[in-house]
Amino acid sequence: MDRRLEEALNRGPDALHLAAVFGISTGSAIRHAHAARSLLEHDQKQQRPDH
Repeated sequence: MDRRLEEALNRGPDALHLAAVFGISTGSAIRHAHAARSLLEHDQKQQRPDH
């Protein structure tokens, strides 16, 4: 699971890519992509300077 999330964080949250690389179901791939997208968005919000 960590490798899947790491791949999604490094390559971008692309569910089709995750399904192809890891041979997982589309549902699992979508969940991993969604988790990665949430982490990336949270990280971007943390890096924004306050106004």
